[in-house]
Amino acid sequence: MVAGAYVPTWADVRLEDGRGINALVFVANPTHPLHEPDSDIARIASIISQASGEIGPNSDYVRKLQSSLLDYDMQDPYVDALVEELDRLDAA
Repeated sequence: MVAGAYVPTWADVRLEDGRGINALVFVANPTHPLHEPDSDIARIASIISQASGEIGPNSDYVRKLQSSLLDYDMQDPYVDALVEELDRLDAA
């Protein structure tokens, strides 16, 4: 978010129990020079596996995200698929 890749935005969201709330969400900035419009798992995992920043590898961030979601009994199928593909790439 610091680099401008995401834009914090307030949005109305619906929870699993049907309640509606206003939540802070982070939306990808399509005008950012590093934005990748192709969200295919293999494409994104390939980019993530090669990306690193000041605080470490991007693959670590994705794995920590998955772990944090699970800590709150939450699951994101897209994140799970990314981790699965990252694991596959690491094993290759």
